[in-house]
Amino acid sequence: MIVIDELKEAVNIMFSPGTATQKERSIRAAIAFYYKVLVVPLILYILALAIPETTISPYMLYSLLYIILALAIPETTISLVILSPLFTVISLIVYPLVLLVVAGLYHLVGKLIKVFNNPYSNTFTATVYSTVPYVLLVWLLAFTNNANPMLLVGIDIIFFVVAIWEIIITIIAFTNQQKTSRLRAFAVWLVVTLVLVLGSLYRLGVFSSATFLGTSCIAASGFYCTNPTLSTTGVLTVTIGQATGQPWTTPFEKKVFQNSTRYFMLGSRHLHIITISK
Repeated sequence: MIVIDELKEAVNIMFSPGTATQKERSIRAAIAFYYKVLVVPLILYILALAIPETTISPYMLYSLLYIILALAIPETTISLVILSPLFTVISLIVYPLVLLVVAGLYHLVGKLIKVFNNPYSNTFTATVYSTVPYVLLVWLLAFTNNANPMLLVGIDIIFFVVAIWEIIITIIAFTNQQKTSRLRAFAVWLVVTLVLVLGSLYRLGVFSSATFLGTSCIAASGFYCTNPTLSTTGVLTVTIGQATGQPWTTPFEKKVFQNSTRYFMLGSRHLHIITISK
């Protein structure tokens, strides 16, 4: 029976990925499999939302893969606006489009390091298989704002395990679909994950020197220092004021140091220092 057969196969993938992820599919067939598996869990999710005092929790929408993707996609942020039941439904429906891109990254890395031998459709099929645990259990997310703390803890634990299990299924599915070893399949997953994580950290500015610049500066008695900012081009701007009762003696001064040139632009009571690194 349509849908039921796919649900049974999905359950087998979830509990016996070693044998259940061996079936090869075309890209179209893999997408069709995803949607057929999604039908029942999505209906359960929508029905569960109709229960009073049941809504989605903002901190349990995504598994580990979803979080990495959300951070890696340009101009994408996780906010309370997008973490809504409507967004959950829409994201589940359009998620195969994201899987096409993710599978492309896996396949590219697998080909570059000469681990994958089969076509892209096999990599995409394996990527679809890895989403099965989350898709099957997505309806539980409708209960994550329930007042029962034990229920919340239980759901949190379930989806933490799901996130780990998705990684394991990904590696096993790559092994079966690309006829490679699990160690090599793990290497492909690890490289792509590191690229996504490092790309996300770069976009967040973690590797920028401005990240390590303090938000305050200390001046001697009678003076004050505020607003230290460092631009992406290496220009440091600091505003310094004084309460000594004496005006600045020099309106403008330029000094060249070992690694930078500093311009001192003086006002009656404020000093702006701009440092340009070589």
